[in-house]
Amino acid sequence: PYTAHEQPTYINRHGRQEVVYWNFVFQPQRHPDGRISGILTVGIEVTEQVRARQQLEQLNQELEARVQARTREAQAARAEAEAQGAGLQRIFEQAPVAIAIVRGANFVVELGNPVMEAIWGRPLAQVLGRPLFEALPDARQQGLEAIFTQVLLTGQPYTAIEIPVTLDREQTGQLAQGYFNCTWQPLRDAQDHTTGLIIVGVEVTSQVHARQQAETLQAELLAAAQAQAQARETLYQVFEQTPAAICIQRGPEHCYEYVNPAYQALFPNRVFAGRTVAEVLPEAAEQGFVDLLDEVYRTGKTYHGTELPVVLSEAPGAPAHTIYFNFTYQALQENGQTVGICTFAYDVTELVLARL
Repeated sequence: PYTAHEQPTYINRHGRQEVVYWNFVFQPQRHPDGRISGILTVGIEVTEQVRARQQLEQLNQELEARVQARTREAQAARAEAEAQGAGLQRIFEQAPVAIAIVRGANFVVELGNPVMEAIWGRPLAQVLGRPLFEALPDARQQGLEAIFTQVLLTGQPYTAIEIPVTLDREQTGQLAQGYFNCTWQPLRDAQDHTTGLIIVGVEVTSQVHARQQAETLQAELLAAAQAQAQARETLYQVFEQTPAAICIQRGPEHCYEYVNPAYQALFPNRVFAGRTVAEVLPEAAEQGFVDLLDEVYRTGKTYHGTELPVVLSEAPGAPAHTIYFNFTYQALQENGQTVGICTFAYDVTELVLARL
């Protein structure tokens, strides 16, 4: 199997070329004998998630630079400081990701933007100026306090991908779990002391749910494929014991996928696996049997042949002999599409010769 995470791909969409990102799995499908017969692909587009993270990373850098500049220039003129503060406030309010600033050991909320307000599920007026976990009691005991404390004490940034957080976002008393990509960035003063945190996050709940659904679907598909393979193996065991000559051919070229012992006994010196009817039985192809297979494959209608003669030879240049068959060509269908043909044949040569 091959798994890709956030694989970039160039595609044409709406008349222009753009880069999209995918999480996908290529899972090999196998015949009962272990040969690979195809590939199961399960994928989900995560372009919005990747772009949001890229924008988040860029915004982190810009915010850190701006905050440091603001700290270094704290002694500058009041008018300049107020202008910088107003510009930063506009950035916070217009940013497409959630941003908040907390200060001190109690993580008092100093600033938050509208996106963060929507995540908290409370008006900013109820949160600003209060310790974060006092204003959001439903956020306690989920490991967040440990992350806040770690960044504040170590001064080292911390990033979490798809971290689950349960909040009462609708203020109905009903807790709902969401998933977020978050960065906790230390906020330093002019002496390089960590005095607070910048929290930047983007919600990825829909992407996580979509991936979980894709993983569930993949598991169901694999289970169905395994069940189908087991059913096919059981059917082949029955075929092995039947006196009828049975074969299964796949694709429009009619490549042999399976022949039972009775079918092989009719042509003891020929190798069938993976080869076409025209390659293994050229004399039958010359006598129109491939045309019959083509017709069944095209129409999906079963063909019944009664006492049809086939002229065969044991080897090139060897004397030819005629065998008579009663046989059925039946379309093999999967998901409503014809994918091959199953042949059931009986050698009736002795009966035909006796009647003649």
